[in-house]
Amino acid sequence: MPLSFLRTHFAWRYERDILALSSHALIAGVDEVGRGCLAGPVVACAVWIDWECMHPEQIFFLQETLKDSKILSARKREKLAETLQNCAAIGIGYAEPFDVEAYNLHHASLLAMHRALIDMPCVPSHVLIDGKHAPVLLPTQTGFSIVGGDSKSLSIAAASVIAKVVRDNLLQDLENRFGGYGFARHKGYATKMHIENLHHQGACPVHRWNTKLVCARSRKETTCQIDESD
Repeated sequence: MPLSFLRTHFAWRYERDILALSSHALIAGVDEVGRGCLAGPVVACAVWIDWECMHPEQIFFLQETLKDSKILSARKREKLAETLQNCAAIGIGYAEPFDVEAYNLHHASLLAMHRALIDMPCVPSHVLIDGKHAPVLLPTQTGFSIVGGDSKSLSIAAASVIAKVVRDNLLQDLENRFGGYGFARHKGYATKMHIENLHHQGACPVHRWNTKLVCARSRKETTCQIDESD
C-alpha cells in the first residue's frame, strides 16, 4: 500500500490521526502566498493529494522534498508542482488588490482560501489550514488551523508550493503588462528596487493602495485608507 511510505513521516501526523478515525477522509491542505506584498493578489491553494495514484518513487520524492515553499528553489517548486498536478485535486483562489482594500489583508487572505476550497473539483471532508485562523468552510467540513503548518503537514506544504508557483507566474505576466517595476524579480514584495521604482513611477493598478509604502512612495495624489491589520 503506497501510504505505508508515509505512516512514520514527521509531516504526516495530522493526516495520519484523521485517517485513523476515518479511513475514507479526504484531507485538503490550504495555504496562501503574497500576503506581505505591495502589489498583486494574495493567491491561495487548496489541495488533496491522491497518494494511491502515485508510483512509490513519486511518493518518495514528495515526502523528501515537500517543504515550506519559501525555502525551496524555484526549480524544485516547479518540479513539485508538476508532480502534484498529475495526482492531486487542486483549487486556486485569489484576493485581488481591491479585495485587500475592501476587506483588509487578514480577511482578504481568508477569502482567497475560501475561494480555493470552492474551486476544488472535489469536496474535502477535512481541511488543514496554515496559520491561526480558518476561512469559511462548508457545514460538512472539519477544519484545523496549524501555526507553521507548511513545515508540519505535507498537505499544507503542497498547497504552499502550488500557490507560490501560480503567483510567481502571475507576477511574470504582470511584469509584461506593467513594465518598470521589476515584478518578475521581487514578486511584488517591498524590496529596495520595488520601492525606488514605485517612487519614480507612482503606483499602477495592481498596487495595494492601502499599504503605507505605496501611499508614501507614490507621486500620485490620493486619499489612502491604510490597512493596519496583520
